[in-house]
Amino acid sequence: MNVEHQRLCEDLRIALLQLFADAGYEHKGLLRSIEALERETGYKEELEQLTMENERLKEQVRRLRNTVNSKESSMSSKLREALRE
Repeated sequence: MNVEHQRLCEDLRIALLQLFADAGYEHKGLLRSIEALERETGYKEELEQLTMENERLKEQVRRLRNTVNSKESSMSSKLREALRE
């Protein structure tokens, strides 16, 4: 979770606790909502990182396949030349 979002959630929590103190009671559901918001943001960031890693790995696989395919075609042509002789 980025620092700005973390600070916003903490400010919300402090303001809510102050409102609870002023009102004389607490509503646990509101506090759980702030906690859920924090978790959701963490999941989104993790998903973004995993998506970027996935794209990097896909590109690496494409490059490796191209390398293998080019080596196979060059070996095949060499084999064909040897068989022709």
